[in-house]
Amino acid sequence: MSASGLITFPIEKIGIPLFWKDVKWTWFIYKNLNKLEKVESDLMNTDVYRIKNTEYYVIFGYSWLFNVCKSESQYNIGCKYDLGGQSNKADYLTFWQKIIGRNIEKWYLENVE
Repeated sequence: MSASGLITFPIEKIGIPLFWKDVKWTWFIYKNLNKLEKVESDLMNTDVYRIKNTEYYVIFGYSWLFNVCKSESQYNIGCKYDLGGQSNKADYLTFWQKIIGRNIEKWYLENVE
């Protein structure tokens, strides 16, 4: 109970994702894991995968940090092209985001060179 007399719940307890865009793009990554092919990129300290036959790229900063970018070239990927993604270490993730994120991380760890 808060000082104002209202009952409050942490946001993750009621299952409301804070960033719908990120939820959408994390689900997009998960649904396209079987279409990812590793490519070279101008990004440092990251692994970049292209979704076959598209202009979408999945970028792994770490096994637990991933996002989607849309770009015409794997050598021209930058922040302005970032569509959304997820950090599995975020404390606001819902139950389902945690499950999907762990599956993406597992896929990455099994396929990283």
